[in-house]
Amino acid sequence: QTLTTEDAKALADPVAAPGVALVAPEFDSFGQVIYQSNNTNTRIVGVTPEYLDVRNMSLADGEFINANQITGKSTVAVLGSSVAQTLFQGEDPIGQTIRVNSGGNNSTQFKIIGVLNSKGGTGFGSQDDQMFVPITTAQTRLAGGGRFRGANIVSTINVQVVDSAQNDAAIQQVSDILRQKHRITYQDDFTVLSQQDILQTAETATGVF
Repeated sequence: QTLTTEDAKALADPVAAPGVALVAPEFDSFGQVIYQSNNTNTRIVGVTPEYLDVRNMSLADGEFINANQITGKSTVAVLGSSVAQTLFQGEDPIGQTIRVNSGGNNSTQFKIIGVLNSKGGTGFGSQDDQMFVPITTAQTRLAGGGRFRGANIVSTINVQVVDSAQNDAAIQQVSDILRQKHRITYQDDFTVLSQQDILQTAETATGVF
C-alpha cells in the first residue's frame, strides 16, 4: 500500500487541486463484531468526517465521526444498517458497546454513536454491511496498519469534484500530485477510478450475467 494520510492532505490543497471539493481517506480492514450473543463478520472502515458527504451517505440515528474523535483516536463506531440489524435485532444500538476482533488476539471495545440509512447493495457488495470508526483508531488499533514514507498508510482516498464538468481536470490534478509526492518517473504505483469507470464496469458485469 503506497497511499498515505500525507497524500490525502496534498490532494485537499485548493491551489494544487482546484477541481477537488472534498477529500476523504479511508483505511479498510475486516473483523468479527460482537454484541452479547450476536456476531457478524464485516468490513471495518476507518474514516474522516468528510466521508459521509463524499460517499453520499446519511444518518438514520445518532452522529457521525468528528474531528475530535480523529485526534483522540476514540473507540467509537457508526454502523451500517444491516450490521445494526444483525447485532441488535430492533434494539436501539446508540450508546451500546460492541467488541471487535480484527486478527490474532486483537480485541477492542467500541461505543456505538450512529447508524446509517440503508443504501442497498451492488455487484461489488452491500454498502450497508460495514462499520465505520475514526481513521486514526483503525490505523493504530486494528490489524493491518502500517507506515510508508514516514506516514500512516490508507487503503483508498475518496475525492469529490467541484462539479462534473471538471471531472477529467480533477483526475489529472490528482494524478499529477500523487506522481510528484511519490517521485514517479515511469509507472504509477496508484490507480485513479472515477464514478463513471465504476458504473461502466458494473454495466459490463450486468451484461455478462
